[in-house]
Amino acid sequence: MPRLSLTAPEVATTTAAITTSLTTACANLSTATNPFSALATAYGSAAAASAGITVTALAGTDADARRAANAARATLRNAFDAVWTDPDVYAVLLAATDTPPADEEEARFRSSALALMLRLGAGLTGEHRLAAKDLQEKISAMTSQFDANLNGDTTAVEFSIAELDGVPDSLLPLLESRGDDRYAVPLKRPTLTPTLQHAKSSATRKALYRAANCQCLAENGPLVDDILAARAALATALGFDSHAHLKTSAETVRKPDAVYALMDSVAKGAKPKFEAEISALVELKATLIADGGLVADDDAEPAAVHPWDLSLLLREHKKRAFAVDDEQVKAYFEVSAVIAGVLALYEHVFGLAFERVADAPLAWHPDVAQPTHRHFFLDLYPRDGKYSHQCVVPLQPSFFDAVAGSQRLPSAVIMGNMTKPTPSAPALLRFFEVHTFVHEFGHIVHALCSRARFPLFSWAWSIVPWATGCGVEMDFLEVPSQALENWVYQPAVLARLGAHHVTGDPLPEDTVTALVAARHVAPGIRYTRQIAISAIDLIMHSGGPPFVYPPWGIAAHSVEDLVAQVYAHLGLPPPLPSTNFVASLFHFTSYSATYHSYLVSEVASADCFTLFAHNPLDQAQGSRFRELILAPGATVDATAMLAAFLARPVSVDAFFDSVGFTSSDSG
Repeated sequence: MPRLSLTAPEVATTTAAITTSLTTACANLSTATNPFSALATAYGSAAAASAGITVTALAGTDADARRAANAARATLRNAFDAVWTDPDVYAVLLAATDTPPADEEEARFRSSALALMLRLGAGLTGEHRLAAKDLQEKISAMTSQFDANLNGDTTAVEFSIAELDGVPDSLLPLLESRGDDRYAVPLKRPTLTPTLQHAKSSATRKALYRAANCQCLAENGPLVDDILAARAALATALGFDSHAHLKTSAETVRKPDAVYALMDSVAKGAKPKFEAEISALVELKATLIADGGLVADDDAEPAAVHPWDLSLLLREHKKRAFAVDDEQVKAYFEVSAVIAGVLALYEHVFGLAFERVADAPLAWHPDVAQPTHRHFFLDLYPRDGKYSHQCVVPLQPSFFDAVAGSQRLPSAVIMGNMTKPTPSAPALLRFFEVHTFVHEFGHIVHALCSRARFPLFSWAWSIVPWATGCGVEMDFLEVPSQALENWVYQPAVLARLGAHHVTGDPLPEDTVTALVAARHVAPGIRYTRQIAISAIDLIMHSGGPPFVYPPWGIAAHSVEDLVAQVYAHLGLPPPLPSTNFVASLFHFTSYSATYHSYLVSEVASADCFTLFAHNPLDQAQGSRFRELILAPGATVDATAMLAAFLARPVSVDAFFDSVGFTSSDSG
């Protein structure tokens, strides 16, 4: 594996070398003994070589190198995509099918590669092909710019210490001191979320909410419109009704109608709880104002629940209903102890083994250029210029290198933005961050357990330039990580993860019980919000403007209007005018028309965990999960993997039961 930290000149040199290697491989494909094997080796090797560019773009410390790497990502995405849209490559591969495949996995790779190429336009000719290629390159450039704008954004909202009344003292060292008892709150999750959860002043929370929902709006707002138009035009050129139809055609759901049916079912099941929860929060807000725990709103409806109230009210509800105070609980979740506990859990349940590389530099050492073990990195804390969401980035796919005659093993990194240490305290994770770490580490395990011999079947998603067509179906991608989240809420596991960072005392038993009980706080609100984002994503990628979905009475002339109409249909507190969260939604570029994959995956993951209900630490079931869900990668269809593990088709019952909905609620 190459070095992971590059200078701007090295980015240029590496980009040129990768594009040349792909072009040369495609040109020489017709003379290869096995064109499919030759293509897989060239593609996998080029993907591995691009790791330094991806890491530099997302987490590089030099601004010039980051800018160069972000531009290079678009160039590389075009180069990788060109492999799958090249009619000459398609012709060579099609002719090579006259020779029998070596085994079942190669047969699947052949059919998958040819189907992917047809879906992406390799069958187009003349002006149609050139037009599609131009659109693909424009989309690549615009989405890279969208991400670069977000990663480079350093917006922080300034407040006086009085305006931050209620915010924990432990948060102040993480804010930007501006002197004269004034602090700026960066729009990063470790600072934004706790401020919204604790600030008593409605004006403070409203200002933060507005800033967060206007983040990069000037730069990314126009890009959203242009990207939507280009995606729609490309889908039409490729023979699909819309971008949503193009994306869902490669998922287990196959078409948008199936997604809408699931969203309607869950929304109906959530509605009674949602309405009761909103009513309870209205009462809670009035109580807090009366008790002096909140400063009254300066509008005509001081007790109405606004979107900037939800974080605070849900935290307070959780504290009152379940006796869970995140500020006290975090003392038991020092980051290194959490990491050690999670690794031990995965070792026990899944039969894995982890070994830390002593004094590993940020750039790969030459000794591990051909690693004999699967590697992962943890980059957990926010910093200026770094990717500001939470995700796992694949660095090297799993594939057989026919030139070297050996298997190349997968590598990945967690790009995190969690609470960082301060001069007076170690990194203490809030419980939602513990949950997030377990989720992201589930992706790590899924990526590293792969034994795929072809890069098309290795764990990947669109954060990397080589991801087109690679990896499992998008609406299965989250299944393993969501299933593994369940372990956080098992008392036996939770007790292992938590110990006081000063005294070493274990997490109190009553706190363990409370955290488990509080898992599904306000599920009606949670899933209604998730459905809202999924619906906005799917509708805006189904054509328009106007953006329409007649069953919900949606007819919107802008994305901002679409957000407002979807929120109104579902009964969510309305967003502020002249805001647009889509302009700062990382999923807009990486999960386009597939945000619903979280919901689809959660249904399957809840069903999978039923096999651990009798014993969450069951090593026999853990071994089955590893072999049938984690290890195959995309060598098996997702529906077949799930059916093999469950010994039946997926059912929605476990999901509805887990969140307190019932089949009758869902209709």
